[in-house]
Amino acid sequence: TLEMFTLDDPEYIGAITSMVEGAPVADVPARVREDLAEAQLVAEQAGHLWFLPVRIHRWPFPPMVI
Repeated sequence: TLEMFTLDDPEYIGAITSMVEGAPVADVPARVREDLAEAQLVAEQAGHLWFLPVRIHRWPFPPMVI
């Protein structure tokens, strides 16, 4: 299935900004951490969380070239 996430809540944006270079787990709100972990958008290592880029496995539109 193709999923799309729109992250516009200031709490999520702040958490993602802090996770770009690694943030202590305790600094990321539990609700945000759980939601992003469920969507496989974070990685945890040594007590820190990192935001992961989303990989496109399938382009959602057919090719424009015939």
